[in-house]
Amino acid sequence: SLSLLEFITKNPNVRIKNAGLVQQKLSMLLAGGSANLAVVADFDRTMSGAKSISAHGVLERVDVFDEEFQKLTQANTAKYYPIEIDPNLTIEQKMPHMKDWYEKNHAAMASQNITKPKISEAVRSANVIMREKSLEVIDFVQRAGIPLLIFSAGLGDIIEEVLEFKMN
Repeated sequence: SLSLLEFITKNPNVRIKNAGLVQQKLSMLLAGGSANLAVVADFDRTMSGAKSISAHGVLERVDVFDEEFQKLTQANTAKYYPIEIDPNLTIEQKMPHMKDWYEKNHAAMASQNITKPKISEAVRSANVIMREKSLEVIDFVQRAGIPLLIFSAGLGDIIEEVLEFKMN
C-alpha cells in the first residue's frame, strides 16, 4: 500500500522540494489524530472552480435584483476586476481600489432588501462550479468530525447557500 506522501506525489501537479520534511509533517498530523485537526480553506476559486462565478458574482449576475443594481455592479466589476488581476500592480497599489469596489457594491446591496429566499433563488440560478473533489472533501471532513473553516472575501450567506445547495 502507498504511503500518504507517495499517494500525494502521484499527482503530476504536486511538487515537493523537501520530501523528508513533508513526510515528517504528515506523520505528525496523522499521529495527532482528527481530534486535533481542522481544515482551513478559501472559497472563491479555491473550493469553487477557477472559472466559476464568485460569491459576489452570484448577486451581481443574476436577475433576482433590480436592473439598476445589476448595471452598477457590472460596471464596478468592469472597472475594478482588471485592477484586481493586474500582475504589474502591487497589493498596496490594488488595495484602495479593492476597498472602493467593496464599498460601492455593498452599498448597492444594502439597497436591495436582500432576503434568504432571494439569496436561495440567486444561488440556484447562478452557475457556481465547484472544484473537482471539493464536495467530497467537505463530506469526508464532516463524516470524520473534523472542523472545516471557510475563509473568504466573499459573502458568507451566499457561500453557505451554495454549499447547502451543492451538498444536497
